[in-house]
Amino acid sequence: RVRVVAMSGSDDPTPALDALRAGAEGYLPKSSQPEELLPPLLAVLDGWAVLPSELLRALLRPTRSSVAVDLDVEERRLLRAVATGRSTVEIAEDLHVSERTVKRMIATLLRKLRVSSRAEAAALAGQVGLLGE
Repeated sequence: RVRVVAMSGSDDPTPALDALRAGAEGYLPKSSQPEELLPPLLAVLDGWAVLPSELLRALLRPTRSSVAVDLDVEERRLLRAVATGRSTVEIAEDLHVSERTVKRMIATLLRKLRVSSRAEAAALAGQVGLLGE
């Protein structure tokens, strides 16, 4: 399996977010010293996603722009379950539906939120304050 780690010399978080949305499993600054690159690259090989801490804070920082999330009660319940790390099996048991149905429901939710992963959906849920409900 090929794993992609993007690099950039820019401090702007936009290219990092674009790279992650495109499937990169990590993002590192080009200003990194060679000896600083080995630990994050090994972490990616072990299945971890890596970002510089400053970039992670910038991406997770609440923004002033309002995120429009028009979800019904069931979609909000599903998003909360996803954002709190519940597995597909656990969600299926809670909702009394099959795992396949949960996978379809989550795919529909991700499209509606215009995100490409459960992690992005969880970040969005936290950003709009859905986790505190």
